[in-house]
Amino acid sequence: DNGDDREWVVSVNCAHLHPKFGEKTPEQQLKELQEEEEQGEVDLNLQEYKERRLLARRSPYPSVVVEVRSMAPPEFTPPPPTAPQTPQAVEDFDQDEAPGDGKDKDESVDSEFIQQLEALFSKSSLQNEGGDGFYDSIGSHIETFSSVTPLMVAQNWIDENDPLFDVSKCAFTVSEATHVDEAYEFLFTNLAMQTSQFLESTATQEAGAQKRQYLVMPHFLSNSATSMEKFATQAVNIIRTLPPVRNRIDVSVLHPEHIDPEKRCPVPVFVLQWKD
Repeated sequence: DNGDDREWVVSVNCAHLHPKFGEKTPEQQLKELQEEEEQGEVDLNLQEYKERRLLARRSPYPSVVVEVRSMAPPEFTPPPPTAPQTPQAVEDFDQDEAPGDGKDKDESVDSEFIQQLEALFSKSSLQNEGGDGFYDSIGSHIETFSSVTPLMVAQNWIDENDPLFDVSKCAFTVSEATHVDEAYEFLFTNLAMQTSQFLESTATQEAGAQKRQYLVMPHFLSNSATSMEKFATQAVNIIRTLPPVRNRIDVSVLHPEHIDPEKRCPVPVFVLQWKD
């Protein structure tokens, strides 16, 4: 038999075991700690897996394990012989697969299927004389989205109602902050940027540094209990402790519920005004 002449697949693995397997030197431990600090986080699952793998190799006595594995060669069975087939004539093929006969009868497209499609758009294209009723029915179900953003609303309102607005000396910044910490970070980041422009040199100011900055916050602290007026008061108290800007900047607010009707902007806005 030819099967007896085929060679088996044999593999030999060797492993050693001893009580102190995997113990690291002080240098190796120090290097491992440094790598963990550089990575910033430790995978506890991976660490536990490594410890269990080392414990499995710590035998009470030094030992050598030899594993021998053998597998029989695969058998390749040739496919069964098939009888010769006569090619089908073109005429027979057309007759067998004619539309509306046999299995294709259920898959044919009829007027009922078309009416179901038209019903999805709530109108029938057959009832309109212009021929465009099908597309009109699609257009009637398409939602129209407004491209007006909170920034555009704030800019339009400020342009019409703020007498100090000057397009050449004003800037707008938008934030989606919903927590107090995010709002403080947004406010003082913009303040730091403006401070670097105004305190560097007079030439920078003459080059067109914005003296009035509008901080638009459409979702002002929606996840916090701090009101806009209270937040503005706390921000002013912090600014007053900064010597470079304590007497050089004013903070004001605009929002829909302001007590002053002239400051009822549809979108909450913080205003940073630099003094000359």
